Amino acid sequence: MPRGPSPHKRPARKAWLGRLDQVVGSMNVLLIVIAIGLATLDLTCLFSKQIIDHLPQMARAFDVGQSTASPDWSTDQSDPP
Repeated sequence: MPRGPSPHKRPARKAWLGRLDQVVGSMNVLLIVIAIGLATLDLTCLFSKQIIDHLPQMARAFDVGQSTASPDWSTDQSDPP
């Protein structure tokens, strides 16, 4: 009756676990880089939102309250250009 895995399979298992450890280690570095990039993007968006909120109305490139899809000619009494 065998007691465990045969001795010739142990080196293959250790080699496989060693390769798996290297792959996981590389993935950890990649995930850290992605997390830092996402955190930088999040802080940039937060900072730009704070800046836009503090700008005067005339300095903004767009009007938040009005849609830019199509002008509303019904409120304007003059002819459209």
